[in-house]
Amino acid sequence: MVTDKARGSRRVSRAAWMLGAAGVFMAVVIAVLHPWRGSAEPSVNPARQGAQAAATVSATIPVDGMVCVICAASVRQVVQDVNGVTGVEVDLAAKHARVTYVEGQTSPEQIAAAITSRGYKTRVPTVEPTP
Repeated sequence: MVTDKARGSRRVSRAAWMLGAAGVFMAVVIAVLHPWRGSAEPSVNPARQGAQAAATVSATIPVDGMVCVICAASVRQVVQDVNGVTGVEVDLAAKHARVTYVEGQTSPEQIAAAITSRGYKTRVPTVEPTP
């Protein structure tokens, strides 16, 4: 026979576990979103900053399927991992990624393929030379 005190103890321990799980989830979300806090500047991969001296090109890649900030962070991360990319801005509201890359090291099609590999659909990129 389970007493009322034992039932109450189980409820408390279940609530404590749920609060702990929620805390871990929030820590992960904050860690993923950290680059956005207080910065409107585009994200630049520090290992590739030296490549910016070469001829760079900007491309805007429309991305379908982004519905939350976690999606935008996922797109940002996969684009940053492409060799030759020197900067990326992901606009969740406009549903596009603006990418700066070194001409000859990568192409908008390769960057779009990387985004597609994460499960998002991309459309034809528009390319404009960076002054």
